[in-house]
Amino acid sequence: PFAELLGNTPAPSATPVAQPLPTAEPTPLAMPFADPGITQQPQPQPQPQPQPQPQPQPQPASVAAPTPPASAAASAGGDLLQAFLRGAGMTQLKVDPAGAEAQMEAIGRSYRGLVEGLVDVLRARASLKGEFRMAQTMIQPVQNNPLKFAPNVDEAMLLLLRRDNQAFMAPDRAVADSFEDLKAHQLAVMAGVQAAIRHLLARFEPAALEARFGKPAGLSGLLPGARQAQNWDSFTELYAKILREAEDDFQELFGREFSRAYEEHSARLRRS
Repeated sequence: PFAELLGNTPAPSATPVAQPLPTAEPTPLAMPFADPGITQQPQPQPQPQPQPQPQPQPQPASVAAPTPPASAAASAGGDLLQAFLRGAGMTQLKVDPAGAEAQMEAIGRSYRGLVEGLVDVLRARASLKGEFRMAQTMIQPVQNNPLKFAPNVDEAMLLLLRRDNQAFMAPDRAVADSFEDLKAHQLAVMAGVQAAIRHLLARFEPAALEARFGKPAGLSGLLPGARQAQNWDSFTELYAKILREAEDDFQELFGREFSRAYEEHSARLRRS
């Protein structure tokens, strides 16, 4: 019955023939905790990401000082110029505030020129007094004139413009004192020169020359022409002597009399 059920199916061979085993397909690796029925696709390799470059930090912009309006600057310059005019006693002068800055700069240059000129003239005055060995102005603990004692113009300007040094005069007083001394100096020089010339001319006075030459002797006393010739020879000798004195000892010839008259006249002017 079993054969009937099989029908015409040939009987199996006594020696079984080995059938080739099917090649197993590689089973993809399953990720942990993954569903075994789902095939995992290979994950792409991570690409290196570019690192961000450091960006320069913006520097804070320098804040410029606020510029005052042009009208305010002009007003400030005009106020300074008006203050100068008050000090100069020229308040009636009308000025344009727009040009005040240029005018103040010009005034500054003029002021420096004035100071430089005063320093030079006062220095020449001191040099002349030293040449004739006259007393010089000495520095005092207070109230010194910076125009007389400053070593140069810049130092004189600083001492005049800075009011914190009690050892020196105020600027207006220093300028007035300088001009007073210069005026007295000019008058005293004239007095000294006049005295020195009178002292020199006195040596040529006829009576003094006759006393110096003495009475003529011998034939010179009898002959008028011979006497005049002798006196002329004596005069030329005296002139040569005075000329040598002027070259060798000017102080002896002119200086003493000049200094005496200069100091007397200066003292008289100070008392007046």
